[in-house]
Amino acid sequence: MVKQTLKPIENWQEEEELLVLGFFEKDGKPFGSELGNEIFANLAYGLSNLRGDFQGKFGQKSLSYRIKPKRILFVGLGEEEKFTPEKHKEIAGQVGCCVRDLGVKSFTTEVFANSFEPQRVKAQVEGHGLGLYRFDAYKKFAHQVEEIKILVDFPDRVKEAFNQGLTLVEAVSFVRDLVNEPASAMTPEKLVSFALSLLKLNCSSVQSGAKFSLLGNEKIRVKIFRKPELRAQKMNLILAVGDGSKNEPRLIELEYKPRVHQNEKPYVLVGKAVCFDAGGLQIKTADSMKDMKIDMAGGAAVLGAIKAIASLNLPLWIVGLVPAVENIPSGSSYKPGDIIKSRSGKTIEIGHTDAEGRLILFDALSCAKEKYSPYLIVDIATLTSACMVALGKHYAGLFGNSREFLEKMKIAGQESGDKVWELPLDEKFLKDMESKVADLKNTGSPFGGAINAACFLQEAVGKEQSWLHLDIAGPAFQDEATGFGTRLLLQFFLNELKRD
Repeated sequence: MVKQTLKPIENWQEEEELLVLGFFEKDGKPFGSELGNEIFANLAYGLSNLRGDFQGKFGQKSLSYRIKPKRILFVGLGEEEKFTPEKHKEIAGQVGCCVRDLGVKSFTTEVFANSFEPQRVKAQVEGHGLGLYRFDAYKKFAHQVEEIKILVDFPDRVKEAFNQGLTLVEAVSFVRDLVNEPASAMTPEKLVSFALSLLKLNCSSVQSGAKFSLLGNEKIRVKIFRKPELRAQKMNLILAVGDGSKNEPRLIELEYKPRVHQNEKPYVLVGKAVCFDAGGLQIKTADSMKDMKIDMAGGAAVLGAIKAIASLNLPLWIVGLVPAVENIPSGSSYKPGDIIKSRSGKTIEIGHTDAEGRLILFDALSCAKEKYSPYLIVDIATLTSACMVALGKHYAGLFGNSREFLEKMKIAGQESGDKVWELPLDEKFLKDMESKVADLKNTGSPFGGAINAACFLQEAVGKEQSWLHLDIAGPAFQDEATGFGTRLLLQFFLNELKRD
C-alpha cells in the first residue's frame, strides 16, 4: 500500500518530483484554492502559465514541466458548490491513476478543498489510495507510486480523519486482493488463511476457537468450522453445497469484543463466500462462469470490515460469520429435487443448484440468531443477477425488516459512497417458494428474483429479529474487484457510535 503522510504547508519543498494542485471552475475560468494560491504566490507562478484550454472543469488535467518542482499537475474540480465528498474521492482517485501513468515515485498535493475539514482530508486519502490500487501479485513488473505527501495547515487537527482514511484504504485493498485472487488460490481453506492473517496466525494454529491478541489491547476470538464441526452443528445446507468439490466447505467465525463496548448484544455480519460458483449440476454457461471467482465478495467485505473496525479500536461488540464453499459439479454434488434439513430445522427442496448462496446464508443466519440473539444481523452477498438488472453496477439492493436500521444503512451508503437502494420485502413472494414436499423451495418466480431471495433469507431470521440484507451483485466487481461493502459497514458502525 502506498505511504501517505501529512505535511505542514510551510514545510513543502520546491524540489518535489511532482506537485498536484486543484482548481475550481468559475465563469469559465479556473481559480485555485487558498492553499493553491499561496503556493502560486511562493512560486511567482501565475495562472497565465497554464497550457491549453484548462478551465477547471471536473476531471480536466494539465501538466506543466518546470525545474522546481519538476512537474505541476493542474486538476479541474468543477463548480465549487457541486464538489461533494463523493466527487472529492472520485477526482483524487483519477489523480492516482494519472500519476501512476507518469511513472513518478512520489508526489505532493494540496487538499482539494478546505484543509481544515477532516472529512475532506479523509476523502482525499481514500481517493488517492484506492485510485492507486492495482492487483499485480502475478505481474513480473508493475510500477507503483511509493509516497504521497498531503499539504495541510494544521496536521494535528485532521490526524484522526487522516488515520481513518488510511485504515479504509488498507481494509478495502485487502478485500480487493481477496476477490481478485484466482479461484485456484482462494479455496475455502485458503480464505481461512487470509482470515487468520488478520490475527497473524496460520491455519494449523486454530482448530476449535481461542482468544488471540490483536493490535495490542483488543481481543478477537476466531473459530473455524470444518466438516466435523459443520456436521455437529447441523449445517447441512453448507455441507450440501460444498459436497461437489474436493475443497471442503468451511465456516469462519470472528468475534470482535473489546473489553469496553457500548452494546449489550452483538451486531452480527454474515458474508457469503462461494469461492467459485460453477452452478453445481445445473452448470452455468462459459460466459456466466468466467468471473465467478468474485462470488465470495460478501464474505471478503465482512473480513475487511472487521479488520477496519479492529484497527480503529471501535468500542462495539461485532461478530462475523463467513460460510465458504465451492459450488462445483461432480458425482457427489447435491441435486435438483433433493430435500435438505437446515440448521434451523426447516427443510428445503432444491429447485436449482445455482441458487446456492441463499442456502449457505440460511444456515449461517440461523446460527447467528440462535447463538448470539443479536442486536442486529446484516448479511451481505453477491446473491442475484436480478438485483444487477434492477439497479445496475453502482447500487446494492437493500432489504430488511427494521425501518430504523434501513434508514441508518441508507445514510451510511450516502456518506461512504457505497450506495444502496431499498427494495421491497413482501410475503407475497414467498408463495412462489412453497414446496409440496418440504417447508420451502430455494427458487421462486423468474420475476423479482432479488426479492425472492431476500424473502427466502428472512425465513431464517424471522420477523422479530432485526435484520438487513445487502445484495451487492452489481457493485462488487467492475473489471476488477471494488471492495464494495467494507466502507459501507464501517460507516454504519461509526454512525452507530453516535447514537444515544
